[in-house]
Amino acid sequence: QDEAIKDMKVKMNHLLSNIPYEKEVERFVGFRPRVNQDDFIIQEHPHVPNFFTLAGIESPGIASAPAIAKDVTTTMILPALANRR
Repeated sequence: QDEAIKDMKVKMNHLLSNIPYEKEVERFVGFRPRVNQDDFIIQEHPHVPNFFTLAGIESPGIASAPAIAKDVTTTMILPALANRR
């Protein structure tokens, strides 16, 4: 694995425990989908459970990315993982 990915995983483990990296499907770095509206799109896909869309997060939203990530983790991802048990 790339050293940057290893470093990111070590740092992520300080924020969250038990991240299932072995279930990782794809990584997107530096890819920010643009949208034709004035607000962010943050939602679970209506037809694909546990597929979360975070799009339209441009400047100044980039500065909000850590807070958005924390909110999405606590309100969407962790409940989805809990429901799978």
